[in-house]
Amino acid sequence: MKIQLHGFQKAAVDKLLRDLANARREIDDDDTGRVLQAMLLSAPTGSGKTVIMSALIEAVLDGHPDGLAYPVFPDEHASLLWITDQPELNEQTYKRMMSHLEKRWFGSLQVVDEAMDQETLDPGKLYFINTQKLGKKGLLVRRSDKRRFTFWDTMHNTIAERRSSVYVIIDEAHRGMAESARNRREAESITQRFLKGYDDGGQRMSAAPIVIGVSATSQRFLDVLKATDHVPRKCVVPAQDVRQSGLLKETIRLRRDSSSSAGSNMTLLAAAVGQLREFERAWSALESDSSSGRQIKPIMLVQVEDAPSGASKKDKDAVSATDLSEAYENVKVGLGPGVKPEAFAHAFQDQGKLEVAGIEVRRLAPAQIDDDPDVRVVFFKTALNTGWDCPRAEVMMSFRSAKDATNIAQLVGRMVRTPLRRRVDGPDSDLLNGVDLYLPRYDEDELDRVVKRLTDEDEDTSVPTRVSEVIDLELNPQVQETDECRKLLSLVPTYERVAGRNLSNIRRLMAVSRCLERTSGAVPVLEDASERAEEWILGCMLERFNEFDRTPGSRFAEELENAGRVVVSGKEISSSILLGQDLNGGETRQLEEQHEPVADNDLISEIDRADRELGEGIASAFVKKRIAEKARTGDAVRAPREARLELLALTRLVEDLKDHLEDRAEEKVEEWRRTHEQAIAEISDTEREKLNSLFSPEVRAKLKSLPQTVHERITQTKVQGGELWERHLYSSADCKYETKLNGWERAVLKTELDRDDVVTWFRNRRGGQWCLAIPYRVGDETHLMYPDFVFFRRDPDSGDLVADVLDPHGLFFADAVDKAKGFAEYAATLSEATPRPPVDRLEAIAEVDGAMRRLDMADPELRARVANIEKHWRLEELFDDPYRNISSGAGDLPDHEAPEEPRSTSKAQLRPRRRGQFG
Repeated sequence: MKIQLHGFQKAAVDKLLRDLANARREIDDDDTGRVLQAMLLSAPTGSGKTVIMSALIEAVLDGHPDGLAYPVFPDEHASLLWITDQPELNEQTYKRMMSHLEKRWFGSLQVVDEAMDQETLDPGKLYFINTQKLGKKGLLVRRSDKRRFTFWDTMHNTIAERRSSVYVIIDEAHRGMAESARNRREAESITQRFLKGYDDGGQRMSAAPIVIGVSATSQRFLDVLKATDHVPRKCVVPAQDVRQSGLLKETIRLRRDSSSSAGSNMTLLAAAVGQLREFERAWSALESDSSSGRQIKPIMLVQVEDAPSGASKKDKDAVSATDLSEAYENVKVGLGPGVKPEAFAHAFQDQGKLEVAGIEVRRLAPAQIDDDPDVRVVFFKTALNTGWDCPRAEVMMSFRSAKDATNIAQLVGRMVRTPLRRRVDGPDSDLLNGVDLYLPRYDEDELDRVVKRLTDEDEDTSVPTRVSEVIDLELNPQVQETDECRKLLSLVPTYERVAGRNLSNIRRLMAVSRCLERTSGAVPVLEDASERAEEWILGCMLERFNEFDRTPGSRFAEELENAGRVVVSGKEISSSILLGQDLNGGETRQLEEQHEPVADNDLISEIDRADRELGEGIASAFVKKRIAEKARTGDAVRAPREARLELLALTRLVEDLKDHLEDRAEEKVEEWRRTHEQAIAEISDTEREKLNSLFSPEVRAKLKSLPQTVHERITQTKVQGGELWERHLYSSADCKYETKLNGWERAVLKTELDRDDVVTWFRNRRGGQWCLAIPYRVGDETHLMYPDFVFFRRDPDSGDLVADVLDPHGLFFADAVDKAKGFAEYAATLSEATPRPPVDRLEAIAEVDGAMRRLDMADPELRARVANIEKHWRLEELFDDPYRNISSGAGDLPDHEAPEEPRSTSKAQLRPRRRGQFG
C-alpha cells in the first residue's frame, strides 16, 4: 500500500482476513460443495472503505503486510470481482485503488468491458463491473457469433474450477442513488444472482461461495443474506474510531433563514460566499500540506433547481428554474474584483459549455473537480451525489426545495472528508474542521429531517459527524467598546490540545528537518537540514554495516549469498502412477537442488518493502549511497545489485535495525531541539507551534501564541428554549444573545450585570472560534476546562478595560480538586507573564449552604493552599473559610435550580457532600 492505514483500518483488514481464512478452510473441507460464506464490512461514510478493501485485496494476493500467519494467503489462484450499481462508481473505485496500491499491482486491475469473452476469470486479478452491463440489454449476457461465453458462463466455470478462490465484492455503499426506482430494482435483482445463483434455462451460475459486502449500513445486506445459505461474518468499524482519526470533518453546520422575511435566497447566497472567503483566508494562513506539497483551495457548491416543467432542452434560458445569471453575478461580486472566468464551472449532466450572464461557464465532470487548480465555485443540480469525492468542497448553497432532503443529505455525506486526512489545529480549527450548508428554502422541521438522515445509523446517508443548525452573531452594536474588548480578549492566554501524531522517530526527524530549513526568518534555522537528517540516519546504518566482517566465508558473506539466490528443489515421480499401475505411489526420488539468482525486479520489490518498514525512503537512500561508493572503486555495472543485496543482508542480520535507527533518530530530534531553541523562538508563531508539536508529539495542552484572533462575526449552535440576554459582546440582529443557564450561572450573571463598572460580557463555550480553555491534569492525562464567563469592566482607578474570568462548577464532581489546581496554575502563569495580560479577577465560585461564595485565584496565598489540596473535603473547607472567600451577594438559591449531582460518587469523597460549585 502506498498510504499508511489508520489503526481502525488495520484492525478491520486483520478481522476480514481472519474471517476469509476461516471461510476458505470451511469451503475446502466441505465435500458437498454447498458451503457458502459471506463477510460484511460495515463502516461509516468517510471511513475509507476503499482503502480497507485495497489493503485486504493486496493481502489476499500477496499475504499479510505484517507477516501475520494466515497460511491460506497469499492465494495464487484468487480471482476477485467488484460489483457496483453504476458505471461512475466503477471508474471511481478503479482510480482510487490505483492510487492506493503499489505500481506492481496495476496490471492486476481490470474494468470489464463488453469485449470480454473468456472461459474463466484470470487468477491474480481484480475485475470491476457494474450491474448495467449485466442487464437484459447488455452484450455481456448474450451469446453470439462473436461471443462464446457470457459473463454468467465465465463466473460459473470459474467457481467450478476454483471454488474457494473466487471472491465477489458487492459495493452497496451508494445503494439508493441510482437514477430511477426501476434501475434500482434491476440492480438489486442482478446483485442477488451472485448470492442465490442463477439459472434461466439457457445460462446458469452457481451462487458465489465467498461474498464480501461493503456498506455504510449493514441491516439491508444481512436481510438479503437470510434468504440464502451464506454464513455471515460481520466486521464493524466503530463510528467513534472514524471521528477520532481526523479523516472526517468534526461538524456540519446547517444554516437557514429563521426570520419572517421573504425572498432570502440571494441574501444567504451572499453569506455563503462570505463563508467561502473565510475558508480561503484560513487555509492561506496555514502552511502547504507537507505530504502533498499543495495549498488547499476551498470550493463552494451552488445547487440549483431543475429546469421548469415543460421547458425545451434546447432552451438555454430554461436550464434551471433558478435564475443562474442573478446567482452568478451575486457570487462574482462576493468574490471581489479580479475574479477569473475559470473560477466558475458547472456540472450539469446534459450541458456542455454554458452561457450565463454573458459569460461562458465551462463544464467540469464530477471526477475532475477536486483536481482542477482554478475552480472556486461549481453550479450543479444532483450530479455530484455519485462518482464524486471532493474534500475541498467546504461550503454549499442549495436553492432546492425541502422535498430533496434525502438528496441533500446524500450530497453532504460526500463533503465531510478532510482535505489533509487529519484534523487541523490552530486559531481557525473550528472553521476548518467543519463544513457549511445554507438552505434558504427549509424550515425548522425540514432541517430536522436532514439532520436525522445524517445522524441516524439506519440511514444510508448517515455520517459519524456532529450536525447542528447554527446562527451567525455579529458584534453587538449597542456596546460601544467592542473593538477594545476584542483586542483585550485576544490578549487573554488560552490553551489548546495538540493531538499526538502517530509518527515514527525517523519520520519525525525528517519532518523536523523540513520545518527547520523552511522557516520564515531571514535565514533558515538550519540550512540543508533534510540532507543532514538523512545523512545522520544513513551514518547510523553504515555504523552497523561496518561492524560486520564481510570477507569471503564470513557470516555476512553467507547471508549475502542467501539473499541473492533462490533454492529450487522437488521430486521426480514415476509415470506409472498416472497409468494406475502402482497404487502405492510408484518410484519417487529427490531432484538435485538448483540455485537460481533472484531477479532484479524481485530485489527492487524487496527494497520497496524495506522502505515501507523503515520509512522516508531510507532503504533506497542506503542503496544509492552504496552504489555511488562501489562505482568509484569497482564494477559500476554490478554495483546496483550488490548494493541491494547488502541492504537485505543487513536487515536480516540486524533484527533490531529499525529499533536502533528509531532510537538514534530520537536522539537527533532532541539534540536539535536544545541546540536551536533560541533560533526557533524567533520564527513565526505557526512554524514554532508545528515544531513544538513534533518535538513533543504526545497529546498535551499547549499555550496558544499571542495575540489570538477574535473575529467580528462568530458562529454558534442554535439554542432551543434559551433565555435572551442583553449587553453580550456578540448578538443577533435584535441585539440579544440567547443561551441556556443553570440557576447558579444565572445568579452570577445577574449579579455581575448589576455592577456599574461592567461594560459587556462573553459566554465562554467549548469549541467556539475563540474560547478560553485552561489545562488541568487528572493523573498522567491532560484535560481542558472552559470557565463559563468573561466580563469586561472599567477599572475605577486607571479607567482601563480589564477582564474577569468567572466560573461556577460542581464540587461534587470527581475532578473538582484537579480543576481547582488547574485554575490556580493558570492564575500563576498570568501573574508571571511579561507583559501581564489585562485579567483582574479569576474567581472560582461555589454555592455553600445556599449562598454563593467566591475564591479569587489572583491571591498567591490562596493558590499555594489550593496546590496542596488532595481531598474534596479540604476544598470545601477552603470555601467555608470566612477569610478566604467573598460572598457574591446573590442571596439564597433554590435547590431545584442547581445542576443534578452525578449518580456515581468518587471514592475520594470521604465525608457527606454539600452542594457547591467550583471552576
